[in-house]
Amino acid sequence: TLQALEIVAGGAGGGSGGAEAGGGGSRRGKVIANDVHVTRLSALRSAVQRSGLPPALTARITLTNRDASVFPFPKSRKLFDAVMCDVPCGGDGTIRKDKHILPMWSPNTRNALH
Repeated sequence: TLQALEIVAGGAGGGSGGAEAGGGGSRRGKVIANDVHVTRLSALRSAVQRSGLPPALTARITLTNRDASVFPFPKSRKLFDAVMCDVPCGGDGTIRKDKHILPMWSPNTRNALH
């Protein structure tokens, strides 16, 4: 997560990839990290503080606590350049790896993971 924030916020890594992702080297990129669960935002805030990223990058990170299905339109009226999602796991990767799990799996199993 922090590597993605660094790249999107302007690429502090010295290579051209981060600069390109962050707006052609303008170093004006911003990151809005949203989560409906406050506790996960607290964990992300702590991770950003411990990350060692320079303040010039961490200042570009805004944490919001909203339901993503009704996320408000940006005040600038500009759409986002990119959206990255860390979605809940449904356990289907485990099913593909172990044929014995499929008979025991159900949507309720997936829902119980979260």
